[in-house]
Amino acid sequence: MFEAARIATAMINGCQICMNWQTKRDVSQMGIEKGVIDNGIAPDESFILKF
Repeated sequence: MFEAARIATAMINGCQICMNWQTKRDVSQMGIEKGVIDNGIAPDESFILKF
């Protein structure tokens, strides 16, 4: 749910960085180890491509 809301917000705001962001892939690069990435299964690439 988080990723869907995040993508929808990025689209509404027209933020290219946000639209290309994938939490599962990118958050660990920022040194973050806990948070929304622990809230269940992350969507796969096919989910993201639907947007």
